[in-house]
Amino acid sequence: MIIKKEYLIPNMECSMCVLHLEGLQDKLPGIQGIQANLHHQKLVIEYDKCQISEKQILENIEKMGYQVKSEHP
Repeated sequence: MIIKKEYLIPNMECSMCVLHLEGLQDKLPGIQGIQANLHHQKLVIEYDKCQISEKQILENIEKMGYQVKSEHP
């Protein structure tokens, strides 16, 4: 089952941050798509919850040094 979630990344500050975050699609199994919006500091992730959990995705983002806040708490 494909899930689409939106997150705020308040410390996404440059185009390299965008590339870094979007690169997760190639590194983590189950991620179907990632779109980072620098202007709005928003990250939209589509993933297969049968292959990877939201917790695993968020842990990987935090390991990269980014803060993650749910778009809709």
